[in-house]
Amino acid sequence: MRRVVRPALAFALLLGLSAPLARLVRAQTGVPIKGQYVASEVAQAFVIYQTPDGDTICRDATPAEAREINRPSGVPLQRINHLKENADQSFASGGVNTNATSAGLHIVLNGTAQLDANPAAKQAFINAAAKWEALIADPITVSIDVDFGTTAFGTAFSSSNVLGVTSSSGFLIPYSTIRSKLVSHATAGEEAVVVNTLPVSSLPVESGSVTNIFMPPSQLSALGINVGTTTNPKIGFNSAFGFDFDPTNGVTSNLTDFDSVAVHEIGHALGFVSEAGDGRSDASIWDFYRFKPGAASLANFTTAARAVSAGANSADRRVQFNGNTEVELSTGDPSGSGGDGNQSSHWKHDTLNGGVFIGIMDPALRRGEHKSITANDVRAMDFFGYSVGQIVVPPPPANDNFANAQSLTGFTGGVTGTNVGATREAGEPSHSPDGSVGGESVWYRWQAPASGTWTFTTDNPLGTPSTFDTVLAIYTGSNVGALTPVAKNDDISSTNHTSSVQFNAVSGTTYQIAVDGYTSGDDGSISLNWNTSVIPPTTTTIQFAAATQTVSETSGSAQVTITRTGNLSNTNSVIFRTGDNPAAVGCGDTTTAPGVAFARCDYATTFTTVTFAPGEASKTVSVPLIDDAYGEPNENVMLVLTQSLFTSPGNIIGTPSTMTLVITSNEAPGQNGTNPIFDPTFFVRMQYLDFLAREPDAAGTAAWVGTLNGCAPNDTRCDRASVSSGFFRSPEFESKGRFVFNFYAATLGRLPRYSEIVADMSNITAAT
Repeated sequence: MRRVVRPALAFALLLGLSAPLARLVRAQTGVPIKGQYVASEVAQAFVIYQTPDGDTICRDATPAEAREINRPSGVPLQRINHLKENADQSFASGGVNTNATSAGLHIVLNGTAQLDANPAAKQAFINAAAKWEALIADPITVSIDVDFGTTAFGTAFSSSNVLGVTSSSGFLIPYSTIRSKLVSHATAGEEAVVVNTLPVSSLPVESGSVTNIFMPPSQLSALGINVGTTTNPKIGFNSAFGFDFDPTNGVTSNLTDFDSVAVHEIGHALGFVSEAGDGRSDASIWDFYRFKPGAASLANFTTAARAVSAGANSADRRVQFNGNTEVELSTGDPSGSGGDGNQSSHWKHDTLNGGVFIGIMDPALRRGEHKSITANDVRAMDFFGYSVGQIVVPPPPANDNFANAQSLTGFTGGVTGTNVGATREAGEPSHSPDGSVGGESVWYRWQAPASGTWTFTTDNPLGTPSTFDTVLAIYTGSNVGALTPVAKNDDISSTNHTSSVQFNAVSGTTYQIAVDGYTSGDDGSISLNWNTSVIPPTTTTIQFAAATQTVSETSGSAQVTITRTGNLSNTNSVIFRTGDNPAAVGCGDTTTAPGVAFARCDYATTFTTVTFAPGEASKTVSVPLIDDAYGEPNENVMLVLTQSLFTSPGNIIGTPSTMTLVITSNEAPGQNGTNPIFDPTFFVRMQYLDFLAREPDAAGTAAWVGTLNGCAPNDTRCDRASVSSGFFRSPEFESKGRFVFNFYAATLGRLPRYSEIVADMSNITAAT
């Protein structure tokens, strides 16, 4: 089962940048740069370690560790990306790329020889940097030193449980300068409205006001503040830990996704930092938008106090508000203590946020899990002072919603799909046995072809399994808000985060199947497979669902159900027809054949081929009813199933193969009503049933009724005879009915009976 830490890689872990970078700067030197009073650059260090039970935690480095991490290593570095932009590919730490050919952000990565010896880790660093480069349009360069191996830039990791180390630096800039730069940078749109509402001279906080703002060099550059050459951030990972370097084919369940970690860390270097809870008198740009829930609006944005303290307890919340919906934030102090237990430079952890994944700056990552940059991350960067592009939101899968569930058929099988872009519906239950809410569910629908035990799984031992941490649930029910759970599963094992359920299925029962991620943000490719030990039957039996059905003549039609049992894997067809009485009687005759319903008086002759697709166990046939004006006793018509010319081997007509349809009258016996033929709508419907053997369509009915209602008295161009002639001369009747007439005359030397016309027309798609 999943918890916040499982072999979880806490992003609070993430290489020290998870703690506020503002802690790196402590003393102002009075050095003016272009008229701005700034602080000296100071470095700080952090250590990420894993506990014996698998928790991964970030902490401040001890003084001895900090000296080792920050000590100039002297290890040669060489640029590993954007190689064509600078002929001199050696790149000393602290350099600035002045030869960038792209107009947007350039993240120059400088790697060690041991990183260069690991092409997978090297490429993973490059890919992670490229994701931020694709989003930020400011023509600036950020240099980061990176390493992966048994040491970090030549310095041994302090113990075997250390997963990584980092160091970085920053500056303090007057608030009024930053505010002015944000206003000039945001020239239009929502961002401009919000930053123009920022207070002019100082930032109001809970305990007073802030006049100095901590800024990493990348944010300063984006706002046009040049602080000259700076010390590069350093990120070093320990190769003794297991990483998956390529999430495009899924993340191995017992490995940590290198891409998610690296993208997250670079996000910190670009400004995802908060000074909340450090007890200092400065703030970060993210803190401009940090409030207690409900405390801020655009109306009071100038004066509302920013919540730059750590949470007093887990219920003491903080949110980001920048003119739109409030977004939850982590509330721990720089070491992650207090509040919700996660360091403040992060979104609220998804497991503490109702399962909703906010963005890549989530403070925790589980093994086997991949996280991506979201629109929340991009919006925050926009308000940090960067020029950003847009997150391309993938369209939801076709089976995103319960109503559009993908149909599955057969005793065994497998399908592939995705839940990328999927959403959670109102009223949808949690699909995890422990109540976790993933939020990116997709749906499948399967009707059991027989009774027995079935296994459904998102694993695929013989092929490619699902590529994310799945949950799998089986339900019965027809409404997403009123489902009855049958079985649920999160993980197959502690190292296999795909899912498997086994349950006893009942033949003919429809089961609703949901595949979701364990938490919001868990998405990827799906492989859903099912199997059983039940031996499929070799024959198929088709029959009426009931031997008798009663329906009122006012119903418009009788909906008759035909069922199929046995082997449902094939396509099967059967002929359905009404057993018309051939006697020629008037529709009001109740003495010649009492209790007998007659075609064109009480119902319309129906003849159709009913085809079952693989997996289908029931079909419905509509028999049109005619609401006459005669008071009659109950009348019966026989419905019949016979073999089709397209019958598959093993197809059997079962019992009942005939059915009695009982039609009740809405007039009392002997008490006749008004003749409905004078109603234009009734008259037009009869033309459709008699000539075309089908119910009318709405547009056709409206057109013909309009013709009759608009017809002047004695105008033969639009009277009832003219309308009937129009049906007789219609292309639909010409291509089918007239073809049948001509066929009988030419081949059998006689005209067809009406029942023969209807039967043959049902099997003709077109004729010329």
